Amino acid sequence: MKKNFLLLASMLLSAATMSAAEEDITPAGYIFNNLTEFHYVDKAFTGANITTPVYESIGGDAVWNDGACVVAGGQFANPAQPYFTDLKAGTSLVDLGGEVGKVFCISGKNSKVNDKIKELYGVEMSIPSCTGGLNWFNINWLSDPSNTPLSNGSTTQIRVRLVLNVYANTLNNANNIINSAYAVNDQGGINPSGSNTATGTAITTGEFGKQVEGNLVWDPTRWLVYEFDTWCPENDESDTKFYPIRLKMEMNQGNFTNSTVFIKEVKFTKLTDNTETIVGTRRREYKTLTIAPTIISGVETGIAAGSALKCSVNGNTVTINEDADIFTTSGMKVATVKAGESVELAKGFYVTKSATESMKIAVK
Repeated sequence: MKKNFLLLASMLLSAATMSAAEEDITPAGYIFNNLTEFHYVDKAFTGANITTPVYESIGGDAVWNDGACVVAGGQFANPAQPYFTDLKAGTSLVDLGGEVGKVFCISGKNSKVNDKIKELYGVEMSIPSCTGGLNWFNINWLSDPSNTPLSNGSTTQIRVRLVLNVYANTLNNANNIINSAYAVNDQGGINPSGSNTATGTAITTGEFGKQVEGNLVWDPTRWLVYEFDTWCPENDESDTKFYPIRLKMEMNQGNFTNSTVFIKEVKFTKLTDNTETIVGTRRREYKTLTIAPTIISGVETGIAAGSALKCSVNGNTVTINEDADIFTTSGMKVATVKAGESVELAKGFYVTKSATESMKIAVK
């Protein structure tokens, strides 16, 4: 009995030690399921990297928003082209429901993801797409300055975790959607050194497919879990500015045009126990996660099938039979109406939410 008790105590102590060895330092703005409003993408920079120092260059607290997503690319140097506006038009917070919930979504100009979701689930999601052609660009996710530990590379590790799914009009194992995803500091230094060339950094559209009657078709339940360890370099003693670590995703703009990227998770974890590190390589695993999109379009009738919530749309006038809030598809509230009241809305898609139900409507 005493031996069993000691074994149990040892197991409990081991479990407690393992949990204490990790600390979630993910900015709140990256926990998408907790968000009610969408604020990405915050800013664009010219060239392959962000202007230094990052924190000041993106506007400090006013822009950081406890989790900033910024883009960079040579195209943004051309003031004659609305590249940044085109890119922002295709980014949104999308609720896929089921085990996935809300995701950061970026959709290429020619993606047919809405048609595919309607085909599979009978639901019109109206996920917005980029409004123009894009040149090369990268997406950057920044660690929180108040929680990021500094290291000389041999002490505190930071685990970076990315969970995503990709739709493409045509899936292909040779078509990169992300050429490389790795850790980098704001000055462009790669941590660990050379990690961007490690085996398996490229992510292809074909990874998110399944074989059906000899054809590779999109599998919305197949999610890639991509992890690696890195560190945030120590500052020079005379330098008081913060140099964060960031996850840099180098997008393949050619394949992105016909694709949609769903990001469920961007996570930073501080590891205080280095017994299990994945430095200089990548961990790639796949999880089966169901989605259950439930917002049904009211484009023709304004009525969600089988629902008590009813909307009538006459021109740009919307009337709802229940007390409800009205949101844009990116999550911004635009109106609150009482049962039977009408509201004037600009042309576009909206989500109406009563106390118990929600539906999507279109103002033409």
